[in-house]
Amino acid sequence: MGLVYVPLGKAIAFLLSFLNDGIFAVTDFLQSLRSLQTIWPSPDITWIAAYYTFLALLYLLWKKIKQAKAAKLYLDFLHGDSAPSEPAAPFDPNQISLTADPIRQLFRLRIFLLFTISGFALLLFIGYTPDRFSRNGLVQFMDVGQGDSILIRTPEGKHILIDGGGTLSFHKPGEDWKIRRDPYEVGRKLLVPLLKKRGVHQLDTLILTHQDADHSGGLQAVLEQIPVKQCLFNGTLKPNEGLKKLFRTALKRNIPLIAADPSHIMSMDAGTQIQFLYPFLAENNQIRVEAQQNNQSLVFLLQMEATRWLFTGDMEMSAEALLLKAWKGETERPPSVAANVSIDVLKVAHHGSKTSSTEEWLKYWNPRYAVISVGAINSYGHPSLEVIERLREHQIGVFRTDQMGEVQIGVRKGSLFQRIKLQ
Repeated sequence: MGLVYVPLGKAIAFLLSFLNDGIFAVTDFLQSLRSLQTIWPSPDITWIAAYYTFLALLYLLWKKIKQAKAAKLYLDFLHGDSAPSEPAAPFDPNQISLTADPIRQLFRLRIFLLFTISGFALLLFIGYTPDRFSRNGLVQFMDVGQGDSILIRTPEGKHILIDGGGTLSFHKPGEDWKIRRDPYEVGRKLLVPLLKKRGVHQLDTLILTHQDADHSGGLQAVLEQIPVKQCLFNGTLKPNEGLKKLFRTALKRNIPLIAADPSHIMSMDAGTQIQFLYPFLAENNQIRVEAQQNNQSLVFLLQMEATRWLFTGDMEMSAEALLLKAWKGETERPPSVAANVSIDVLKVAHHGSKTSSTEEWLKYWNPRYAVISVGAINSYGHPSLEVIERLREHQIGVFRTDQMGEVQIGVRKGSLFQRIKLQ
């Protein structure tokens, strides 16, 4: 239209843009009404085929019942039993026999309809909770770019989210013009849709290892859209408006904020336990203000059936050394785990930075596999070639989200299985 008359083309473009913005605004408003929300995971092709098969069956049964009712009215009229109060619905005599007992015909069709509706309801139930009967555990290292976000499903169906990824900003003062009107937000655009797609109706536990943006940035959207039963954090507060908003949102939604206690073992289900190792709580249990968060990262062991996992946040070598000394009895801190206990999977600290994963640390834990959550072509040079080589020297299998996409490691009857989900 702009080729014919430019002002008219501009007017039409403005109108379409306005309508498009209005549609998104209405969609966002409806999405904000949590009481009206239901979370349905993405179904597979078999479920979709069954869904439309049931719809077709219900439609055919409705038509047959309608024809059977019409036949009954017609026969009643012919026998003089009654006169129809309204014109009879059309029926096909080839499908409904006029010599058959119409009451028996209707009874059979209604019984078949009852079974069909029951089967359809069962299909919807399976679609709403597709993994209800699965007894496999699954740890999903999601590909959120340069950040961490890990979703754990326990064998009994509990969901734990560790961190929420985020987008770091490198804008300098005076460069506000570079900020997009609708900036990409990992939580709203990626993390929450992934959780819903996988049928996470609620998070039984949210663990924020520390409060840097690449671990906490996506959690605001999670708290706003996904029910959370409790949130564990490192007992510190980073002076940041976004984090204050995050904690206020948790309190507003009556989500308990719990400083993780290394002396406490948290049981998620009969075969899943979490033991926090670090940081040590302040003696007065007061929340501390800490701008530098890496060495305040929560470090914890996850035991799922017969497998052991170590999650490390962004801890650096000084925190690693402090923990090793504590476990060797060289400090006043009591050891919290048995010495020289090997693990199955290590979440490599700080995205594989050279400031973490020392030789002593790897020797102590002796993991079979290591997972590095890191963004492709990031500006930090993560993961460090030095760390990669160190892992290889220890014959540790390495998984990287920048090269492989999402890394999923499952637990089936006490044994590990791996799969990669490219995104």
